Amino acid sequence: MVPVLDIPLEIFGQNDALSIMTPFVYIYPCDEPDPDISKFTDTIHAGLVTMTKSFPWTAGKIVNTGRTDTSSGVFKIASHNPIPSYVVKDWRNDNRVPTMAALAESEVPCSMLKEEFFAPISVLRSGDEDRSPLLQLQLSIITGGVVLSVMANHQAMDGTAQDQICYLFDKACHGISYTEEEVRIGNLEREEIVDIFDDHWQPPLKSMYRANPTAKNNEQEDKPQDDKVGHHWISVLFSPSSLTTLKSTISNDLQSGFISTDDALTALIWQSIAKARLARYPPSTTSTIGRSINPRKYLGIPAAYPGYISNNAYSTYTLQDLASSSLSSIAAELRSKVSNIPGIRDTTKEFATLLHRATDRNTVNINATLDLDVDVIFSSWANMRGYAFDFGLGLGKPTYFRRMDHLGVPSLGFLLPKRPDGENVLSICLRTDDIAMLRSDPVFTTYGRFLDP
Repeated sequence: MVPVLDIPLEIFGQNDALSIMTPFVYIYPCDEPDPDISKFTDTIHAGLVTMTKSFPWTAGKIVNTGRTDTSSGVFKIASHNPIPSYVVKDWRNDNRVPTMAALAESEVPCSMLKEEFFAPISVLRSGDEDRSPLLQLQLSIITGGVVLSVMANHQAMDGTAQDQICYLFDKACHGISYTEEEVRIGNLEREEIVDIFDDHWQPPLKSMYRANPTAKNNEQEDKPQDDKVGHHWISVLFSPSSLTTLKSTISNDLQSGFISTDDALTALIWQSIAKARLARYPPSTTSTIGRSINPRKYLGIPAAYPGYISNNAYSTYTLQDLASSSLSSIAAELRSKVSNIPGIRDTTKEFATLLHRATDRNTVNINATLDLDVDVIFSSWANMRGYAFDFGLGLGKPTYFRRMDHLGVPSLGFLLPKRPDGENVLSICLRTDDIAMLRSDPVFTTYGRFLDP
């Protein structure tokens, strides 16, 4: 039976710009030369059935009602299938698809995980495919291994929510009952879960969430224009020892205060990209980083709430200041923005209120003021449980967690979940010339090792 669903999304999901799928890719070695694929599929099917009974909305699709020429309408979760869809692909006889041995030898750069082979749906809009389902899975059998791709519709789930759904799916695959609290939080009403400002509140004259056609770098007549330069996803590995050294070096240079490993690594990445871009931009050009944050606890929303509750913490420097400043000062600036609890709470409510008041909600966007040739969108999944789930497949915990290769999104970067030993991998999309500059940066390559050839 198909669940009957009519669930308006929370305010942050009311935007066409979020019509993307977020890929979580779990990679497992499998020593059996001819594994019983039916056992895998039976486990996945049973897990999806169990999860859907407790969380019917996971089997739904995103629809829009009330759209007009002047209104963006309302996005809702509507009825779709009895359970989330999944497909099984056996690639063992296709030499275009890497073996587990080849993946392990290269330590799995995202360039080896082509979307056409490992995704049940493209990450970005492509052709006429149906992009409405909330959740889609693909089980890929490769020589010596198994790859499970879990794709979630970003309008309904941010990364934190998708991590929670994978946790709930893993429990279902093991036949472990959900707690009453897990079911309650997982089915909270979405439409009004985000608190907004009252009618007396007036937005700032310049908001990060509304585009300003005369903003910063758009005014520069000498801004380089080169549509022929390609953008590519690259993977950079940071070993546990290099992360420890980086953080201790930066912490020792601080006069006072705390920074996290994420702060230190984000500072290194942002500074290194800025140095690369000085090759084509004037030193006075400003660069902003929009660093994704999870504001649930500041809005009174449970940490395990599996919806879309996300905001950015913004920091801005000139390229010259970024290149010449100490990593400790940049890391301290990044820390100050994510630790400013009243500021995060207020800007998140600002974002929600602007969306609530807008007739066309596509005029309000978390990245509205960013110029992605010089700015950076950055999200850390480092503390997610990417290496914790075996989904009852009998293969143990995943050896690798990755994103896959897909169409480029300029200046979008992710720190993937840390491996149990502390290893961290950066997945980021940059211009070809920026990548070449990073490869020759002696500071960046002291800490990071490129996995792509």
